[in-house]
Amino acid sequence: MLARSRSIKVLDFAMQGISGTPCCEMFVEALGLKTLFSAFMGKAKKQKNPLATTPASEDATHILGIISSLFSNIPSDSTARVRLLTKFVESDYEKVDRLLEIRESAEARLAVTNKEIEQERREMIADGEEIGPEDEDRWYLRKVDGGLFTLQTADYILGWICMEDDGVRGHAQLILGRKGKGLKDIVKVLREFHENVSEEPTDVPRDSEDAMDTSDGPSASKSKVLDASGGLSQKAILEGLISFLETC
Repeated sequence: MLARSRSIKVLDFAMQGISGTPCCEMFVEALGLKTLFSAFMGKAKKQKNPLATTPASEDATHILGIISSLFSNIPSDSTARVRLLTKFVESDYEKVDRLLEIRESAEARLAVTNKEIEQERREMIADGEEIGPEDEDRWYLRKVDGGLFTLQTADYILGWICMEDDGVRGHAQLILGRKGKGLKDIVKVLREFHENVSEEPTDVPRDSEDAMDTSDGPSASKSKVLDASGGLSQKAILEGLISFLETC
């Protein structure tokens, strides 16, 4: 179990950023998707406790990180990309359901964290204390650890799969709608993510700088985001995903 957790963590870091693209492609070629999504669904090994179907929190975070990197780095017109997306379509969208479950759990954790932070904020104001940038940074980091990072990563993946497959998008909207939510809630999370993510250096040539221009409408936005995957920074990709989801 410990060896598996370490392997997942190493893969997560190895696949991050544009430099992780070759690793992402090799991972799919080596048939790593089956093992990855078995772990994602909590089926990596027989559980002694039949109720213990959820991966350990840290493992789940790194698994989401790996999937996020795969969508960021694998070229849109590749067989590997099709195989990745197919995982979310097969078995009646069960992996979309799992992703939405993770999202809901992270959102609940974050709500508790936000409530605690707001209580601290009110107490500081009542005591006449000044709230400075250091306090805001400290609270933001607590939110990240308290569910925000998982929520942002889950919604980043949801943004990709909703954009790339109409069936996935319709299913996600249906499940979200049952909870009184919709794609607008994903957009809200991705906006905060976009505001706080740093602009990473890219290997994109100068003539690709307008790849994320979405002024031509949702279809053009989708095409440009997909054409640019594997080359742009996460911040630029987020801009494209937000623009597309806002039109749905």
